[in-house]
Amino acid sequence: MKKLMEYPIEILLGLAFFVQLILDPSQPGILMAWFFPFYVLTYVIHSMLREASGGASRLILLAAYILSWALWIPFRHLFSMDVPNPALFVSIAIALTALLIGTKPLDNQPLAWHSISVVCNCAKAFLIGFGLIAAVFAVFMTLDYLFELNLSDLWYIYAIGFVSFNVIPLLCCIFVGNGRVRRGQTSGMLDSVLVDWILSPALVIYSVILYCYIAKILIDRELPEGGVAFLVSGFMLVALAVMLVRHILARPHWNWFFRFFPAIAAGPVVLLWVGTLRRISDYGFTEPRFYLLLLTVLLTAFTAMLAFRKTSRFWNMGHIAIVAFALFTYIPGISASSHLWRDICRGEARKRRKQIEKQY
Repeated sequence: MKKLMEYPIEILLGLAFFVQLILDPSQPGILMAWFFPFYVLTYVIHSMLREASGGASRLILLAAYILSWALWIPFRHLFSMDVPNPALFVSIAIALTALLIGTKPLDNQPLAWHSISVVCNCAKAFLIGFGLIAAVFAVFMTLDYLFELNLSDLWYIYAIGFVSFNVIPLLCCIFVGNGRVRRGQTSGMLDSVLVDWILSPALVIYSVILYCYIAKILIDRELPEGGVAFLVSGFMLVALAVMLVRHILARPHWNWFFRFFPAIAAGPVVLLWVGTLRRISDYGFTEPRFYLLLLTVLLTAFTAMLAFRKTSRFWNMGHIAIVAFALFTYIPGISASSHLWRDICRGEARKRRKQIEKQY
């Protein structure tokens, strides 16, 4: 109980979203999805408050921590959307990145240990939460069967909601805030199975496939399809994650590949740019494609940063990504949902049409 009371605003935020679920249980999935970024924001501010030494900065963080509870109120209309918009996925990605990189500047190896610690402790909290949900479901179904109560589906939705909004998040706060994964606890599993024998060889094979595809493009003299941008961006994101985790492995393999990865990634980066621009030129400058272009710019910058020891810090990359996506998601006028970028694209399209008309 003492551990629970260390997170008062987090408790109130979970209860507020649970009440929202009771008032409108029509779309619990979207409500739970929006809950994650708001909860992480509150937790990050609380973490900064606990680490603050004192003075005016601590008072400011205390006020921000208290006010963070009410931040969801202006965005309440988003909870009843029929289809999630890109801002939801961007907000989740920003929150997840902020949670993994923490609140202190860290070098690559401490950052890798911190990220693994967060993932392992959150996985433990989710496992307990799913076990609790299974136990509650078993009780409900037993009562319903034995006493013919004909329980509504809302009972099961409320049970999932209460655990998702109040139990699992608090367990994550307690485990992440007080538990640390020590060196050696996960490196054996990651070294032998996930990183060295699954992901790393897959990245090598994928690189060969991409370069074979580049050779095919040069031979056929045909530009790649726009969909290749999604394939290459996924390849780059996995490669960055593997390169971070490799800093905590005792005896990492495939060193030759990751040592020269900035040079190896040059071809895929060019392919990424061609695919992204092809996608935009073929289908227009929509909101999702704006985010694809932004991701292309960031992946290009991160690849260049990896080429130099002084700039190859994943903590800096995480903050750059957070700031970039936040600027083009939440700032009116330049956000991806604004008409500015589409108007620019339409203007360029008109210029191209006029040029074609002049030729004929």
